[in-house]
Amino acid sequence: MRGKNLNPVFSNHAFFLSLYIFLEILYYASLNKSSSKVFYNGFAGASTIPLQDERDLSDNMNKHDYGVNLGFHYQYKPILVDFRMSYGFTSIFNKEYKPIDYPVRNVYAQLSVAFQFRYKNELDPK
Repeated sequence: MRGKNLNPVFSNHAFFLSLYIFLEILYYASLNKSSSKVFYNGFAGASTIPLQDERDLSDNMNKHDYGVNLGFHYQYKPILVDFRMSYGFTSIFNKEYKPIDYPVRNVYAQLSVAFQFRYKNELDPK
């Protein structure tokens, strides 16, 4: 999904000089193009007959998504660690799509670790 963040409220709290906790109250994304195909090869239930099928789910995808982002950013001298998690409030499938009768949400996590080569901070203890 591609879209833009709509952040009416963005909270950022520093516990120490190097630790920040943040919470984005709301994000919004819109689906521009989808090529969502499902392939399965196996058995269903107690059946001994193998199943093979391919389905295109592009027409059943929800075009809009919104949810919340939260995470933290930590810096220890030249090393930066950033963790973010996103939780979507709406299902990625349309309500009219009956084979899946429960919500499937966008939930993902991102972890970044970085090193600053030209690090200089006068606040570090000597």
